[in-house]
Amino acid sequence: MQIAVSAEPKSVAAGASPGSGTTVSTSIRLFNAMLDLVDDRGVARPYLAEALPKLDTDTWQVFPDGRMETRYTLKPDLAWHDGSTLSAEDFAFAWQVDSTPELGINTVAPLNQIEDVVAQDGRTVVIRWRRLYPDAGVTQSGGHLVGLAPLPRHILEAPFRDAQADGRWDAFSANGFWTRDYIGLGPFRLARWEPGSVIEGTAFEGHALGRPKIDRVRVTFVADGNAGLVVVMAGDVHIAMDQAIEFQQGLELKRRWASTGAGSVISSAQAWTGMAVQFRPDLVTPRAVLDARVRKALAHALDEDEINQAVYEGEGIPAESVFPPSLEFYPLVERAITRYAHDVRTAEQLMVEAGFVKGADGLFTGPDGRLSIDLRTSGGDRNEKERGAVASVWRQGGFDIQESVLPAAQAQDGQARSTFPSLFHYSVGLSEASILGAFSTPSIAGPGNRWAGNNRGGWSNPAYDRVLAAFQGTLKPDERMQQRVAMAQMLSDELPSIPLAYRINSVAHVAALSGVPRTSSPGSSGIFSWNVHDWDLR
Repeated sequence: MQIAVSAEPKSVAAGASPGSGTTVSTSIRLFNAMLDLVDDRGVARPYLAEALPKLDTDTWQVFPDGRMETRYTLKPDLAWHDGSTLSAEDFAFAWQVDSTPELGINTVAPLNQIEDVVAQDGRTVVIRWRRLYPDAGVTQSGGHLVGLAPLPRHILEAPFRDAQADGRWDAFSANGFWTRDYIGLGPFRLARWEPGSVIEGTAFEGHALGRPKIDRVRVTFVADGNAGLVVVMAGDVHIAMDQAIEFQQGLELKRRWASTGAGSVISSAQAWTGMAVQFRPDLVTPRAVLDARVRKALAHALDEDEINQAVYEGEGIPAESVFPPSLEFYPLVERAITRYAHDVRTAEQLMVEAGFVKGADGLFTGPDGRLSIDLRTSGGDRNEKERGAVASVWRQGGFDIQESVLPAAQAQDGQARSTFPSLFHYSVGLSEASILGAFSTPSIAGPGNRWAGNNRGGWSNPAYDRVLAAFQGTLKPDERMQQRVAMAQMLSDELPSIPLAYRINSVAHVAALSGVPRTSSPGSSGIFSWNVHDWDLR
């Protein structure tokens, strides 16, 4: 199987390997296995473990002081790619590496929630958690292959102890194990890595879920979406993934393949886009955007169909909530949220209630004159295309929209991103923790946190904060579902950000490749290839 990905990875190791650089999910999935495996619906399945922990059993215990413990039993007779036996000690050793401050690995969830990992015996892994952590039943982060992954103690323990003794952590990070000499547990064994060119693997007979149906894999790196389109059309690859093609190239392939049936293009939501409203009293201009009726009028004035056609040629996914409609619990959200169908009459009525009427020029005017709203975004073709489409439909609805662009030199400046006057068009990854946390009061960017917060508009709602805090410490699934719905309802009622759409990424594969999932769980491109061991190539 010939695979094209967007970039060469820093390592094919799972978890969070030492060093810095690009992480490419597909390359990691091919060569690794973890305790669990998240499927295309976002559901965790046992992988190296016989079963996953269940709350209120001896496999998931909660202690009076708020700490927790989860327990896994490994499947029997598991082996590394070099034939050595996998042991619970390999997980305990991995935690020693992950928790070494000099390597800076355990800063991401779930690693930053773990207190210790111990091997109770050769097949029993016990994870001790610092505090209540609802997602402790899954060792991966948000479906990506980042989390607690075993490391082969028989290979790495000696160089690790040497680094502990002499402080040469750079030498440990540069060890060939992380790249050309990698030994893992996944469906394929690393056979060859030519830097800058190709990574190859062969089917692993001892894979925990059975030998892959495909004998060999070959991963190549493409510079951009147009290069990805070229290699797919030339027949040089069987599948392009991990942003090897962009959405527009995916549309082009879809059109070309529609009549021939030569392949399929699969698109999935990977980020949420919206317009953050400025709530800081000392910055907001005009103050009318602080009026919920004006924000609701703007939401009703959005013509989602026109924007979808202009930006995504009708193939996009409009957003009504921070939660994508593909999620299993979305029907509960949909029944609870306030929905803003395109309705210019309702928008005009809300504006009249807020004290604005349309002047002779068709634009809303109030006691202080024409209502002029600044719509800002950072640079980039897709950002500017979305901003332009939104501004166009709002102008048709009677709003005077002034478009502005944050200079590229300030795109990563937290203060510049947060001190816009009216509205800021932006996107955020669909990680539940990220998107819900971005509306909390502690996440408000400001001088106190050096403008590092993700709450760009400065919206603050004590009721939302209370529900979010409870959600972050609640373990029972039913209660967490109710909390998700409550937060979605508050966000839709108050509109601290006006939802727009979900950013779409595309995967393309030839018809000869079967078994590829038809969907991908939102925001988790890494789990698209979760069942690569079952793919087949005719």
